[in-house]
Amino acid sequence: NVLIEAHRVLKPNAWLVLWYAINPWHSTKLELLEETGFSPQKIPGMWHKPEGQLNCMSPNTSLARGYEPFIYARKGKPDIVTQGRSDVFSVKQVPVNLKYHPTERPVKLIEQILTTFAEPHSHVLVPFMGSGKTLLAAANVEMTGVGFDLTETYKEGYIVKVTSQHYGQY
Repeated sequence: NVLIEAHRVLKPNAWLVLWYAINPWHSTKLELLEETGFSPQKIPGMWHKPEGQLNCMSPNTSLARGYEPFIYARKGKPDIVTQGRSDVFSVKQVPVNLKYHPTERPVKLIEQILTTFAEPHSHVLVPFMGSGKTLLAAANVEMTGVGFDLTETYKEGYIVKVTSQHYGQY
């Protein structure tokens, strides 16, 4: 339902970025995107986490992932703004002791993704706002962000971040 609604509200030539876990979701996400009218790139973009302590939910049975995938998909026929850019975004992760959301991504990473796909003054829709880092990154790169989430669990951390720093310098 979220993908159907996203397709409905996005402008005629727009990009969608979708974070997900590869197993078991890769082919399912691609199919859902195609069913809702998007044209997804089959090979995902990757966030490479080059340094620092990597997070792992089950460290006694699993290796910590040094990357996270995302699918990017088109509605219509928009061009990539930063043409020729690699599909690997290498940015240090947020240190564990500074995170206020379990899947929090660094503002610098989101800025790079936003400016790869969209021009300044574009609108950014964030249907799963979480930590709010995408809205902060959008403000930094002169885009207008709108976001929401089903839970208010992380809202306070976002408000603290917004009020403790200056607009455009998050």
